[in-house]
Amino acid sequence: ETLGDFEPGEIKTFTGAFVFDVSNQVPDDYDLDFNTHIVDNTGDDWASHIYLTAYAPELSSSEITINDGENGGLDPGETADMIVTLHNYGGAAANNIQATISSGNPYVTINDNSASLSTINPGEGGDFTFNITASETVPVGYILEFEIAIQADNDYVTTGDIYVIVGLITEGFESGNFTSYPWSFGGDADWMIDNTTHYEGSYSAKSGDINDNESSAMQIEMCILNSGVISFYKKVSSEATYDYLRFFIDGIEKAAWEGDEDWSEVTFPVTS
Repeated sequence: ETLGDFEPGEIKTFTGAFVFDVSNQVPDDYDLDFNTHIVDNTGDDWASHIYLTAYAPELSSSEITINDGENGGLDPGETADMIVTLHNYGGAAANNIQATISSGNPYVTINDNSASLSTINPGEGGDFTFNITASETVPVGYILEFEIAIQADNDYVTTGDIYVIVGLITEGFESGNFTSYPWSFGGDADWMIDNTTHYEGSYSAKSGDINDNESSAMQIEMCILNSGVISFYKKVSSEATYDYLRFFIDGIEKAAWEGDEDWSEVTFPVTS
């Protein structure tokens, strides 16, 4: 590029001075360094750099939702839409996106395996809807695994795995003990199985016998693959303003109850 004459302190802008191509395989937020060499008609020269940054889309699943028209979960023998939200974590828009799911699991049939979307801008998400049927013989709590293949303009290609749990995970303590799930206990007294006071069935769980300034805790650790809710029935009998039944998720207190309360259901959101 010929720059012409420059007066002392003068600044000029040259539009379209240089042209270059960037590979379709360039990663997101990639630094480009161009060496520049400037020569005048007296033979003096100057070396410098032009720094640019290349951006690319980065698509991956951020949420999976089951739309069955009922409880928001996939049950054995049920056909439902599986809505996969793809989020663009990159710095460039993804255009003409095509997503395809597959699975070799005999417990699931994929009725509609492809979906498309025109654009997902950086920092935004888009929903892709597929239709699946769970086998009537799939065990409750079974985890179905799918592979999702994603394509977009400029040869963008990526794959990932998504998971769906079949059926609701329930605990009624009807085994008469705490062995159905990996419960653990803490504080000054373990929780106990109660066969005299219960909302339904024949059993419930109640806190251990404790005195002033003591505690009784029961907890369970589970891997949550998809966002959802947790619901349970609780009955409270404690000294008002002093003793509380407290509920935590990931160490954060979500609610506390005191005094005398009859059985009631509470529901809290759980994120994956």
